[in-house]
Amino acid sequence: MAKTSQLPVIAPETVDGTETMPVLKDGAMGQAPTAAVMKPHLDQAQGFADEAGKSAQEAALEVDRLRVQAGDPRVGDIPALGANSLYLGGLLDAGLSLAWRDSTRDGTVALGVTGDGAAFAPEMRSARFSGADFDLSSVQGSNYDFAIQDGEGNVVFGLIGSKMYGPDGPIGSGGTATTSLAAKDARNELFSAAVMSQRVTNVQWPVVGYNLHCGYGQSLQAGNETWPALSQAPRFGNVSLGQLVIPQANTSAASFTPIGGTSWQPLVAATYTPDGDFLTEAEEALLVNGDQTTGEIQIIGGVNFSKYLLNQRSLVGNDTDRIFAAFTPANGGNTIEQLSKVNTQDSTHRWGRLTDGLDKSITASGGTPIASLVFDYRGNEYNCEDRGGSWDYDSFYTLLNTLLDDYDEEVAARGFVNTAPTAKFIYQTSAQWGDDVDSFGNPDLHVQRAQIDLMLARDDLWCHGPVYPYPDKGGHLGPNGSRWQAGKAGQVWHRVTVERLNFQPMRVIEIEQESATSVLVHLHVPHPPVVFEAPFQYAGNNRPFPADKGFRVTDQDGEVAAVAAIAGRTIIRLTLARAIDPGSCRVWFADNTIHLGNGCVRDSDPTLSIDAYEYLPDRGMTSGKDEPDFNGKPYPLWNWLCAGVWGLDYSEF
Repeated sequence: MAKTSQLPVIAPETVDGTETMPVLKDGAMGQAPTAAVMKPHLDQAQGFADEAGKSAQEAALEVDRLRVQAGDPRVGDIPALGANSLYLGGLLDAGLSLAWRDSTRDGTVALGVTGDGAAFAPEMRSARFSGADFDLSSVQGSNYDFAIQDGEGNVVFGLIGSKMYGPDGPIGSGGTATTSLAAKDARNELFSAAVMSQRVTNVQWPVVGYNLHCGYGQSLQAGNETWPALSQAPRFGNVSLGQLVIPQANTSAASFTPIGGTSWQPLVAATYTPDGDFLTEAEEALLVNGDQTTGEIQIIGGVNFSKYLLNQRSLVGNDTDRIFAAFTPANGGNTIEQLSKVNTQDSTHRWGRLTDGLDKSITASGGTPIASLVFDYRGNEYNCEDRGGSWDYDSFYTLLNTLLDDYDEEVAARGFVNTAPTAKFIYQTSAQWGDDVDSFGNPDLHVQRAQIDLMLARDDLWCHGPVYPYPDKGGHLGPNGSRWQAGKAGQVWHRVTVERLNFQPMRVIEIEQESATSVLVHLHVPHPPVVFEAPFQYAGNNRPFPADKGFRVTDQDGEVAAVAAIAGRTIIRLTLARAIDPGSCRVWFADNTIHLGNGCVRDSDPTLSIDAYEYLPDRGMTSGKDEPDFNGKPYPLWNWLCAGVWGLDYSEF
C-alpha cells in the first residue's frame, strides 16, 4: 500500500537564476512555471500515482486475504472507496495539509492535498474516476456543500450535510458518515479520545504537607474479610490516622477512635478482628470464610500506588514534601440512608464517624497544612434490594448526590486548606450484590445505572470501574481482590488529581439493532481494543466461560439467547437465537439473574500495579485462590465493562 510519506516533494524551480513556485490561485506570489518546467514533475507524479495505485491494489488484496482468513464478515466492503466511509484528518507529519482517509483499520489515504496544492489519490478506485485534474471546490450550480471533481466533471467525493457521496451515489447505507463498522469504530474511538483528553481543573491537587484520602461506604470499604493482611510494610512515607486506617473495634459507630491514639502513623495493613485483636500468621491460618476480620483494607493499596505514581511524576524516590494520609470511617452492612448526614432509616448517627475522623485528621497534622484530596465512596449493595432503605434509581441517585455535597460542606466548615473541592470517586456496585428489579417491580439495575449517570452529571465525581472482576470470598473481596481493585482506584486518583486528566470507566455508549437477530454494542474503551477475558470469578473458580460474555437480552417474550463476538476495536456484536421485539427489547450486562453480576469484557490498559498477586496457604488462603496465571505477578489494571441495562434506542451520539 502506498504510504503518505512517499508523496513527491515539489521543490522550487530555478528560471533564469530565480526560484519560482507554481501559482495556486490568482494573486498568489511567484512566477507561473512553463509547461516545459512542469513536465518532469507531472511525469514524476504520474509515475508515482501508477506505483501507488498498484501498491494500493496489492495491499487491498492482502487485506482481503487476511480478513477472509480471519473470518471477518466485512470483506465485501473493501472494493468501493476503501471501506465505504471516509473521514477528515490532517496528516501534517506526512507532508499533507489535508487528507481524507478511509476508515479501515489501515487508514488508507483516499485523497491527500499537499501544502502546495498537489492532490494525491491512490485509493479512489472507481472506474469512473479519471485520476487527474482535481477541482478542490464546491461544485457550482449543484446542491453539494462540498465536492471534488475529476477532470471530466465526475464527482468523486461529495458532501451534502452529513451524507457522503461517491461516483456511484451515496456511500454506505443511507450515505451517512458512520454507516460502516470501521467508521463507527473510529467514531467511538474519537468519543473516547475526547473524554480521556479533557483537562481537569476544578478539584484539589496535592500541593500541601498532608493530603487526605477518606474512604467511606460499606463493608467492602471497611475491609471485612480481607484477611490475611498483605501490605504489612510502610511505603513512601504514607500515614494513617492511628495504627490502622479503621477505628478501634467495639467503639461507637458515631465516632472515630483511632487505634493507638490520635496521630499520624505509618500506613500498614494488619489482620484485626472485630473484637479488637491483632492476629499472628498462625492465628490467621485458623480463620474460615465468613469471618469478618479485616486485613487488606482497600484504601491502603490505592494510596500506596497513587503516591508511587506521584513520585514518578516528581522524578524522586519519594516526594517528602507531599505526605499522603488516609483514614476509613466506613460502616459495613448499611444502606445509603443510614450512612447519610441525615439518617432517615434509624437513630444511629454514622455520619459522625466521618466528621470525627475529619476533626482528628486536622488535630494530628498539628501546624502542617492539610487538604482533603480524595473522597472515595464504595457502596451501596444494601440499596440493590430491600434492606430497609430505598431500592430504586431516583432515590439512590438523589441520596448519593446529596451525600457528596454534604462531604464538601463538612470539609469547608473545618480547617482544611483546600483551594478547590475534594475529588470524589466511586466504584460500581456489581457481582452478586446486584438485583435485576427495583422496589416498584421494574426490571432494572437501578444502583448501577444511577452511579454511572451521576458520574456523568457531576464534574467532580469519577468512577474507577466495577468490582466484579476481583477475587472475592462470596460477597466480600479477599486480600488480593481488595488490593487489586485498590490499584485501579489509585491509578484513577492519580490521573485526576495529579495528571489533571479526565477518566471514565469502560461503558456502553450506544445500542444499535443491526438486524432482527443481531445487535451492536458500542463502547467507550479507555484503551482499545476491547478484549474478552474471564474475570477472576470465572477463571479462578473454574466456571464456564459463557458464550454471551456477560450480556443478556430480553424482550416481551422473555429471554433471548445471545452469542457475543468482537466486531471492532470498540464494538461487540450479539447474535441472537430469534428475532426480537424492538420496542420491548433490553440489553443487559453483568445482570444478576444469569451472570451473578459478572461479565467477560475488558480493555487493553497496559498498566501494572506495584503490588503482585500472593497465594499464601499457610495464612489461611484456600486452594481456590491458587491461580497460576496470577501468582507472583503484578496485578494488571485493565478497565472492565460496567454493568447496566439499555433499550435499543440508547445512544450518546
